[in-house]
Amino acid sequence: MSVEDYRDNFRYIHGNLTEWLPDGCRAVAADNRYSLARWAGAYWKVSAGMLLRSYAEEYAAPGEEDGAVSRIHISYEEPCTKRQLIEKAARSADESGLNPEDGDIHMYYPYPDMHLPLAIYSDKWLPRRGELTNNYRNFAADRLEMFDEAQTWDELIADGMFAEYSNSYLAVMSPGTSDKLPVFIKYSNDRAPQYRICTEIYDDADGRRIVKRPMTDAAAEHIAALAGNGSKLDERYKNYFAEKGVKVSANSCHMEGSNAVIEFLEYGTLESKLADFLAKGNIQAAMDTVRTFADIVRYNSSYNVWDIDMIFKNIFVNDNLDEWIITDYEWTWQIDNADVRDIADYIIQRAVYYFIADNQGIQDGTDELYEAAGVTKPQLASHCYERDNEFERKFQEHVKSGHIGLNDIYSREHGIVFNAGGLAEEKIHRIKQDSIDAGADPCDIRITGELKELNIKTEGRKAVTVHPAHCCCFVYIKGTSVPCRISTNGMKINNRLYAFTGTQPEITFTMKDRTDELDIQMYVSNQGSGDSPAFVAAVRAYTWKRLFV
Repeated sequence: MSVEDYRDNFRYIHGNLTEWLPDGCRAVAADNRYSLARWAGAYWKVSAGMLLRSYAEEYAAPGEEDGAVSRIHISYEEPCTKRQLIEKAARSADESGLNPEDGDIHMYYPYPDMHLPLAIYSDKWLPRRGELTNNYRNFAADRLEMFDEAQTWDELIADGMFAEYSNSYLAVMSPGTSDKLPVFIKYSNDRAPQYRICTEIYDDADGRRIVKRPMTDAAAEHIAALAGNGSKLDERYKNYFAEKGVKVSANSCHMEGSNAVIEFLEYGTLESKLADFLAKGNIQAAMDTVRTFADIVRYNSSYNVWDIDMIFKNIFVNDNLDEWIITDYEWTWQIDNADVRDIADYIIQRAVYYFIADNQGIQDGTDELYEAAGVTKPQLASHCYERDNEFERKFQEHVKSGHIGLNDIYSREHGIVFNAGGLAEEKIHRIKQDSIDAGADPCDIRITGELKELNIKTEGRKAVTVHPAHCCCFVYIKGTSVPCRISTNGMKINNRLYAFTGTQPEITFTMKDRTDELDIQMYVSNQGSGDSPAFVAAVRAYTWKRLFV
């Protein structure tokens, strides 16, 4: 992908880093010297954003016309601590004549960083557990993976330490206009132009409210349809309370100009409720809640109005679970020429899939959620849901409409992720103490260009070690019959693809629960026993992209 392609993506993302600021503001941005990403093995100096620093400075005043005075001013500093940035912001404001008091410097935390932010948090709206899962941004360089960043973020959030380890900071000086500043901004920008929107949360004298606005002129129609979508869902579920004893409704929404203003809900999400049940070991309550969700999805299906994105985090519930409020219903459609049972099953499966994917730290109860949702384990345990489900493919194709988003870019072009645990022989040794070695003869499972399905009798062991070849190779792990943690002595390309530069590649599958057998589906592409540095060069050149099309 060319630099211009990167810049096209960077233009609207970085422009929106500051376009929400009121006129006359000054802002100072910097990477955190002690960011979690750096501790985890990433390096700010070689991020995509830093490579485009010259363009960021060029685009620091969005909307500025030739000869016009910039309505805001943003400056970039070298990596520093939060305290140091506040001091720099105060000096910058003083030099500009703003003379702000302490209360006029507002701290924001772009996530995953200031270069390509997907969301911007603040001291008044900090992230919640399970939200910080998009942590890989090494477009231009290799990086280490020292630990699980998503899990570590959850722990830091629980301990109130998010701000200290935020990857970037944005200090805003806006004297007298604090009521005009949002406390949270989320960009839904990995979409086609007609669907790009921004969600902002405000907390002022009028209370909390949510504002969804179009990021492009083409997205105005998408925003305008929100109120109508809510009305359709209210109509579908208007009799659910009388029949089932649970009130189901859509979150209230009205238009103000081209923006949709949505009621802020004080309830917690269904996702947090389920996570709390499972964390406390109340698996039966979690199963009953998922069954209620499935019943709601299937209710009055003849009305043929479907909220495709009705995942658990988009539903708010009260403590007694007798009031359910559907929000973020922008993808509400009438679907013709499809079996309503298939649509309902798809929505239910999708919700369970994303809940489990976003809550990796949950150890027990996921199998029971499959059961409660009426989903067979192989359907989801294969980790191929997004690719293999026809409805999901069509949905993603519709949302993107040919647009290449940041996640697509990263999946195609990025540095190698070296998993430190996989490279550490001591860790491999510890795993092997409770493992069975499957495939001591590499020839038993060597393949080229075709899917290999292994059925391994584990004899009750916790882990299985597989030798995919006796030469340099790529291994694409399509799926496993039960959830596994994967460790290797190779290089991690992404969550499924690994490269091995030695002649004795090993993959260890550590199962969450002991089982009698393990099914593994994987592709192996042998690269011969040639020069290992040449193979590493091939990995760096991303030749793997052409292996599994």
